[in-house]
Amino acid sequence: MAPKQEDIENGERLVSRKKLYGKSSTLETVTSTVSLNGSEDGDFYDDDYNYYHDKECRHHKDAMTNSSEAILIDTQKPACYRICDLKYRVSTKPTEPWGHKPHPMLGASCFLFALPIPFLTTCYPCTAALFGLTTLSSFLSDYLYSGLDSWAHVFDKTVAILVFSFASTVVYSTAGLWWTLSSSLALACYVKGMEAVKRKDYHGFVFWHSMWHLVGVSLLVLVFALHGTRTECLVA
Repeated sequence: MAPKQEDIENGERLVSRKKLYGKSSTLETVTSTVSLNGSEDGDFYDDDYNYYHDKECRHHKDAMTNSSEAILIDTQKPACYRICDLKYRVSTKPTEPWGHKPHPMLGASCFLFALPIPFLTTCYPCTAALFGLTTLSSFLSDYLYSGLDSWAHVFDKTVAILVFSFASTVVYSTAGLWWTLSSSLALACYVKGMEAVKRKDYHGFVFWHSMWHLVGVSLLVLVFALHGTRTECLVA
């Protein structure tokens, strides 16, 4: 079906794509409407795959879908999709499709990561240092360079994984397993924020990503409030 004139005027185009379906590995051509986001060479976002996040990934995608044979691995996705997925996860490009729109609430929530530092400095100096780095990295990625191409996004993702792992260890050694599992509440907020990104819901992302910061820090501070901080550090 030919695109309507109003679709073209609104900066949209119809794109035919090859998609991989199930274990049968059949490639089926589908047609969908994709926003140009300002220019033909700019980034675009696909609801089903984020593997085509930049121009090089689109090149991999075209090369694979035009091939008569697709190289498949255990996930039943073409190998080039996996390469582009890895590039996306360590990419300097932002995940937000709305561009540079820093929100004061999200920026302010980044400084919450500084609150646990006084409780950690005596017995968990490495974790305390990581929370300091997280305060900086989250502010850079989520506010200062929000929606912009920057290494701050790689820095933030790397530090976030480390600080979450170290903080979970602290909570487990201080309050036990059940309090450690409560971190799933913070993770749920993070997932809701990523779902908002896929829906291109700016305000939903701001709320849920701010809650990811707030809930995670609040649980850690609550653990120290209820169980106290260590006056003697354990060697084991």
